[in-house]
Amino acid sequence: MIDPEIRLHYIEALRTSESPKGTNLLIHGFPETSYPFRHEIKPLANTGSLVLAPDYRGAGYSSHPRNGYTKDIMSQDLHQLVTERIGVKGEVYLVGHDIGGMIAHDYVAQFPSSVASIDWGEYVPCLALRDTRTRKSHPHCGTSPSKPSPTFPKS
Repeated sequence: MIDPEIRLHYIEALRTSESPKGTNLLIHGFPETSYPFRHEIKPLANTGSLVLAPDYRGAGYSSHPRNGYTKDIMSQDLHQLVTERIGVKGEVYLVGHDIGGMIAHDYVAQFPSSVASIDWGEYVPCLALRDTRTRKSHPHCGTSPSKPSPTFPKS
């Protein structure tokens, strides 16, 4: 059981499509907050996804306890947020940036049946900016990955 005194600040973008397409959990890096994902939240929600971008413990407006900064505890915090606070019943698509990728990796290790896919990297936000039809990236993001991402599959 996670400490009930831990409070996680998060951004939630509700689905804007009639056909739900799952839940995307965007996990930021260090020393950041959910703010760097601001440009990806609306496009993902427009695809029919529920989008959650929390500030993990110790970041932004979330609780800053003295301990509990191991990846297993931080991923448990996020799992509790998703399943208990938000009430997500299905699998989630994890997107981790920087240390958020490590937390995402631990999340899938602890809760494999709760995860549809995992995608992480040093600069994940540019992955969301590429055109999924042409596979071309946003002009400011360099080249596109050679394979489709599980979270951003080829159309």
